[in-house]
Amino acid sequence: MNSYPSELLCHLYPMMFVAGLERWPSKAPAEEEKDAFFILANRLRETLNAQRPSLSVWNNPERKFNIILVDKDVRFPPRKSPSTHSPLSPLTNTSPLYPDGLIAPVWLRKHLLLVPSVLVLFLRLTEPQFPTSPLEPTPPASHLTQEDSELANEIGGRKRACADRGIKLTVVLMTSRRMLDDPSLDTRLTFIRRQSGLDSRASLFVLSPVSPAELNEFINSLQGALLSSAIEYYTAHSKRVRRKRGSMPSLSAIHPHSAGPLLSPAGWHIRYEFKQACFAELRGENEVALKHYLQTLHLLHEYFSASHPNGSFIIAPRTKRWAEAKVLADCVAIKILAHHLSPPAAPRLTVSHFNSHIQTFSDFLKAWGMDESGWEFWSWRARQYRILADLLTTSPSPVPLLLSTSTSIPSSSSVASRVTSAESKQSIDQESLESQGLNPATQLQHPGIYYYTAAECTLIRRQRFVDVTFHPLMVEKATVQSGPSYANEQKVDHFNVALELYTKAYDLFKTHSAVDGTSQSKGTRLTFFVASKIAEVYCLKGENELAMKFLSRIARSYRSELFTPLLRKTLRIWLQASQSAGDVESGVKVLLEMISRQQDRPELSSEKDGIPTGELIEDLMVILKVKCVTMYVSSFNLILQFRSHHEVRSSITFYHPQVHIDGLAPFQILIEPRPGVDLSAIPFESLSLELVCSPSSPGAQPVTKIARIRHTSSSADNAPLRHVPLSVISFEDDGQNDFVCNADLSFPKDTSVLLSGNVSSHFTGKLEIVKSTFTIKEGNWTIDCPINLSNGRFSSRWFTSLEPLKSLILPQEEPAVCAFHYEPHSLGLELVHEPEAYLDEEFNISLVVTNEDDRDFECFLDVLLHPAEETADNTILIDDQSSSSLIQGVSFGILRSGEKQAKSLVLRSSGPSGPRLLDISVRSQAVPSVDTEDADSYETLKTLTVPTSHAIGNVSRVTYHRVEGRLWSDLSLYDPEAWQTFCEARVCTTLTCDGESIEILSIKFASTQENRYTKAQACSLEPEDFPLTLMKSDEFSIMCPVLLSRGHEEPSVIPSAGTYEITWRRTAPGSKDSTSIISMPLFNPPSDNLVALLHVPPVATLHLPFTARLSIQNDSFATAELSIQIEPSENFVVSGLRSGRLSTLIPGNGTSMLFNLIPLTCGPSKIPQIKVTDHRRVNTHIEGGDRREAPEEDVGRSVRVIDARSEGRLQEEPDEASSESTSAENGTQDITVLVVP
Repeated sequence: MNSYPSELLCHLYPMMFVAGLERWPSKAPAEEEKDAFFILANRLRETLNAQRPSLSVWNNPERKFNIILVDKDVRFPPRKSPSTHSPLSPLTNTSPLYPDGLIAPVWLRKHLLLVPSVLVLFLRLTEPQFPTSPLEPTPPASHLTQEDSELANEIGGRKRACADRGIKLTVVLMTSRRMLDDPSLDTRLTFIRRQSGLDSRASLFVLSPVSPAELNEFINSLQGALLSSAIEYYTAHSKRVRRKRGSMPSLSAIHPHSAGPLLSPAGWHIRYEFKQACFAELRGENEVALKHYLQTLHLLHEYFSASHPNGSFIIAPRTKRWAEAKVLADCVAIKILAHHLSPPAAPRLTVSHFNSHIQTFSDFLKAWGMDESGWEFWSWRARQYRILADLLTTSPSPVPLLLSTSTSIPSSSSVASRVTSAESKQSIDQESLESQGLNPATQLQHPGIYYYTAAECTLIRRQRFVDVTFHPLMVEKATVQSGPSYANEQKVDHFNVALELYTKAYDLFKTHSAVDGTSQSKGTRLTFFVASKIAEVYCLKGENELAMKFLSRIARSYRSELFTPLLRKTLRIWLQASQSAGDVESGVKVLLEMISRQQDRPELSSEKDGIPTGELIEDLMVILKVKCVTMYVSSFNLILQFRSHHEVRSSITFYHPQVHIDGLAPFQILIEPRPGVDLSAIPFESLSLELVCSPSSPGAQPVTKIARIRHTSSSADNAPLRHVPLSVISFEDDGQNDFVCNADLSFPKDTSVLLSGNVSSHFTGKLEIVKSTFTIKEGNWTIDCPINLSNGRFSSRWFTSLEPLKSLILPQEEPAVCAFHYEPHSLGLELVHEPEAYLDEEFNISLVVTNEDDRDFECFLDVLLHPAEETADNTILIDDQSSSSLIQGVSFGILRSGEKQAKSLVLRSSGPSGPRLLDISVRSQAVPSVDTEDADSYETLKTLTVPTSHAIGNVSRVTYHRVEGRLWSDLSLYDPEAWQTFCEARVCTTLTCDGESIEILSIKFASTQENRYTKAQACSLEPEDFPLTLMKSDEFSIMCPVLLSRGHEEPSVIPSAGTYEITWRRTAPGSKDSTSIISMPLFNPPSDNLVALLHVPPVATLHLPFTARLSIQNDSFATAELSIQIEPSENFVVSGLRSGRLSTLIPGNGTSMLFNLIPLTCGPSKIPQIKVTDHRRVNTHIEGGDRREAPEEDVGRSVRVIDARSEGRLQEEPDEASSESTSAENGTQDITVLVVP
């Protein structure tokens, strides 16, 4: 964009002049530093200078004005008189546009730098002499009135000068903070404003020394207040232009004595439309400005296409006015692009406008005689693509881009023939087009694409210029037609321009490849493709060293990515650069690689596709026979490239992945050039194989052997696969590192070589073939060409027969590696144990190690016990060592051949049942042993899973029985140490034999010493019951009653009362005693509220009375009002209270009643139903918030009557509420007595 006038490109802002901030009369430096107004003026200058006129094409939404600091006595350009035209009008003789110019950049410069819309004048307000104390008299203010009058006259003079041009004048009076509190300030300001004739709106401000933050706020508020005045100023200009366009008179009447053709009406319309666009942009109406810019460009297109009746253009090509109009059209197009790219960005409109501009002016250039065959066409086109790329690069806001670089980059020929299709003649439905995919020509891509296209156009531009330069007739014709254009083109350094554009494209491709939607490798390929274009330009420029530096890196990438077509082109450029630079060594390298990658096809004889292989080999042989030098090529994979089956298929295969030391490790190496390549003309002198065996001993150096196969010509027919057998390559300490043999190393077309041999070693280690090198010998040349022996998909292929050709695929994971190791030790490890282990016993495992080898070994035992569940506690013991996880280094001593040794391993398990996992390892070392890590050692592993279960299972059943306690009114109950039995728990523990058979030697009960809530009573265990033998599933029960007390703390769960210590052993002979501990369960007795117990004998005699007692206990926290009712019965006669009220029971109290019953019938007889009812008042909360008693008929709750003989409860019983309701309904119908005669 630097080739266009900056005034026509920059974004326009309203212009503001700021005066009065120049340096005041000098003071002493010390006084200046202390003067608050001096500091304030400096801060104002620094802040306002940041808004100097910017030549950027972009719109900054935060900027309101362009500000220029001027002198207080600044003068404006003189205004034109009403009877004359503007000095810049095409109708003025002295104008640079006279007589038919369109617009001059100086007109925009006038509104950018010379004529403001607002003038801000900073002045100092005179302050009175304030008294230093209240006792001093106030000085007279007569001198202030004179000062204010002079200030008003100065402002009035400046006001009249601004009013002549319609410029808004604003005055800022600087005064101290103390003056702001003076009551006379408002009066003085009113006088100054009226005396000077200032407007009442935003024309007078007062500023005192403030902080930088407050100063910025003042400047922003000042600009906001003056923005409307600036808009009015430019609106007036726009209206004036609109009036001129509407009342445009006849041109001949305006200027009858013109020296040439006057500006046409179309030209005047272009002027007025462009001015309207500029004034709209100055007003900040960017959408209106864009509309006028588009109309201006449309009028320019019509202006260029207009012609005379004789067919000639109205504006002749290659004239001054034509060049000015062309520059104006390009600048307007750039302004439109900037508007489209400004927020909110419109990428589609941007691309559409750019393609339309390119297409339209391409057609104009062809019509003007500047088609694709001339440099002017490509010069203009390269400039347009570069401008678009610069706009995208410098855009202050992010622009939505099509970042996919998968679009193919256009070549020079495709750019030359490319025709944009932004304005298609056929109307295509946009939705159907998007459903089929995106057209990159209609999508805004990242700027690297456009920099690349500009560079391609620059190279075409150079080529067109070179074509003209080397033809004298065309030079003469171009000089006549183009005029200064040809002379200017001779000064252009096309190579530097192209390199600059390619470099920018390279940087942008590299940046956008990370955020590209394609893969990283594809983005890297495109980046290196642009780098190859840079190298090509360097080669054309003659800087061959730089070209070869670029090409070296590019070729390395293309080799790894297998981008063979581009690699061939890169090698051709490299060969040309090395030949031009006289670098023979580099030329030989490139020739060798080109031969290896070339394809023997007739169509390669053309320069476009490449050089035939025969010619490359001839060139190589000429160099080798003439030059004399010895070199070593280490950075290239020459001749054979083993990276893909598309070029060379290779394999390195060991038949065995592991071989014993002093054994033979068979191997095969297949060298198979790419089909169609004939390398028979290359004089291979030898092939070297570098074999490396890395010893297993730490610190030992790798041992290297070189197998050299010398070339000897063979008269045998060229078989497709030629076998080269090698003898045994030994890594013995014989002092010889080289192994030499002879073979035919020629590679005619479609032939391969199979190398086979054996390797032996007397030490352990890993064997690899790390390098294979072909040596070319011709004259005094010796060239070593290492080839990359990578392992591809053919690496597991093993040839078993050559005639006929047969092969098999080996199942190795790493067929190119073979390991030498000692022969495994033959040791037998036998584990003898019971099939199942029991918890809490010492489980014995016998470990028997047998030496079945003919060598003597020193053996050590390691046992690893894997962790089980967190609550499990397991221990292993061997000899005097015990551990919960690992025991190491238990010695078996030296085992001679055929001997055996045994060790006893004891496993103790506790906690939950489940399998226990043991890893048993026997480490053996040959005797005599060598104290190195590479000694002849071996490890025999065995994993043992021991099922572990309970020998004795147990189930506890607890029944809870009520005990009549003392009353709550007894104060001794509240003693923390007092014992109160509220329940009796009868614990029945059933022991079950879960094993095959065990013998219980004894069972002992141990009560818990510190338990204040339980007291165990007499247990059912008797000493004469033991020893006791239990078979599988046999059971043994133990009954133990326990008294329970809640104590003072009343815990929710009562702890266990004690444990059973069971001593047992297996019934097998020699079994050891084991001890298991079984705990009583925790107690959680159910709770009672109000309950009645009926005590009756189990047996009664007919017609003989017996006594029944009904006891009622209130364990709730509410008072009980009880009643009793006994129903009549045919079985008994009842003597006692049959129906009536009982005494009130307070919480914690109880009562008893006695009845005499006389049986009337024999047999099981049901006791008469006894119903006990609680008549407590139930409070009900109603909606109004008052608590009222429920009606009498709703009061009454049955109390459960329980048979005292079977009142025991299990912990798993339902809750008491449901149980109570059932019993209360049934009364005592389930209580029976057996009546006998």
